[in-house]
Amino acid sequence: MFDFLPKDIKKIGTAMVKGVVLIAVGIYIVSPIDLMPGLPFDDIVVAMVGLSFVGIDIPGLLGGARTTRAVYRAKGKK
Repeated sequence: MFDFLPKDIKKIGTAMVKGVVLIAVGIYIVSPIDLMPGLPFDDIVVAMVGLSFVGIDIPGLLGGARTTRAVYRAKGKK
């Protein structure tokens, strides 16, 4: 979409968007104005969506089990 921009500018823009998303997620979690006040479910969902948008692997972060295909590839066999 922004092919006319140099790569450096694209990287800076991407990093800024990721930073703004992380800040917005943090503000949402800390703020008393909430979708469901007193219940942490919406905060958890917003945190997971925000972290996955930024590029953090949520199953890997939570220690999720890898599939047999991922284990097989991690061993270096093809």
